[in-house]
Amino acid sequence: MSEVAQAPHSSPDGHIPQLRFPEFSGNWEEVPFYDCLNDILDFRGRTPLKIGMDWGGGNIISLSANNVKNGYIDFNAECHLGSGELYEKWMGKVKLVKNDIVFTMEAPLGKALLVPDDKRYILSQRVVAFKTKDYIDNLYFIQLIWSNKFQNTVDRLSTGSTAKGINQKSLKKVFVNIPLKPEQQKIAAFLTAVDTKIEQLSKKKALLGEYKKGLMQKIFSQAIRFKADDGSDFPDWEDGLLNTLIDNSRKIRYGIVQPGKYDKNGKYLIRGKDYSNGWEIPSEFFKVSDAIEKKYSKTRVKKGDVIVCIVGSVGNVMVIPGWLDGANITQTTARIAPDKNKLNNQYLYFYFQSLVGRNMIHKHTRVGTRPGLNIEDVEKFSILLPSLLEQAKIANFLSSIDNKIEQVGKQLDESKQFKKALLQQMFV
Repeated sequence: MSEVAQAPHSSPDGHIPQLRFPEFSGNWEEVPFYDCLNDILDFRGRTPLKIGMDWGGGNIISLSANNVKNGYIDFNAECHLGSGELYEKWMGKVKLVKNDIVFTMEAPLGKALLVPDDKRYILSQRVVAFKTKDYIDNLYFIQLIWSNKFQNTVDRLSTGSTAKGINQKSLKKVFVNIPLKPEQQKIAAFLTAVDTKIEQLSKKKALLGEYKKGLMQKIFSQAIRFKADDGSDFPDWEDGLLNTLIDNSRKIRYGIVQPGKYDKNGKYLIRGKDYSNGWEIPSEFFKVSDAIEKKYSKTRVKKGDVIVCIVGSVGNVMVIPGWLDGANITQTTARIAPDKNKLNNQYLYFYFQSLVGRNMIHKHTRVGTRPGLNIEDVEKFSILLPSLLEQAKIANFLSSIDNKIEQVGKQLDESKQFKKALLQQMFV
């Protein structure tokens, strides 16, 4: 791409952001997106087969729309590795360097990251790389690309319904607002600090989750035992059949078979996908009409009931909070009402999450196109049963970890919302 643009300057017809650092003034310049670029590296359509090679025998990471996420390379996604010879044939004399911007041009459209270092990378399927001009700060530019305004513009210019994509001709129609470089750098430093906090909170939440998982493994394998308040040992654990540990007046049941009409004024209907281990409120609840709800009144849940998914995400579990008392469940969920004199509901909740509990559920799960459990299978669950006092100790201990995970999760969500608001006001 030829040098067609000068550094932006204050323009009377330019843009003034809603949110701005006080030491800066003047309008931002509106320029074509492509005028910010020195070059675009585009090797889409190139494959190892087309250059007479294959992916084997190397350790050079290929960047594609599968593993390019906003801000990082996802190594859990498909990530091909190439040899040095493949790299030389593929990339030729063109190289990616640290802080070049990699951008997905096809589904998933609009993801972007900065090349993290000066290692060799292969630019692969459905992505391009941007090399920017000197007056552009790439840390600012990547934030601009992540902003709602830019993403919405790209989405509007894209083609395709389920698998959206954009070509370079359409991308040339995109205009962006660019301040002078000192203001770019100030914005970039501030937003990068917010990103760092989000990353730290994400890692902290993940580490707490792993810590909890490790403790549950030790607790339910009895490698760790709790003591009574007086320092004495609790009795040995026993085996208990789940069907003998429930409230006899409320048998294990699954919910509404055919929900019928949904009614926004009716009672809540909890679907299997509405909950998971470590309850998170879904964005939308379904409700059922009074007529349908009354027909299935025997399957209503009460505060403290344990529900477990028996079709689909088999084994996902939650304890019913007070505000869902009286709600209904679908046939993908089993309701368990523990007998308070035999089984602590929070203990059962954590037991189902543990490796011992998951193995028990897996043992009874029927294999097929849609794995699942019948109520008869759930009734046959054999539960490792400490005394009620030790159950309570275990439940309280693991609940305290869950509370920490929840607190960090709230901080993480707040930080993400804060970042979203910043992008919206700075790049509107």
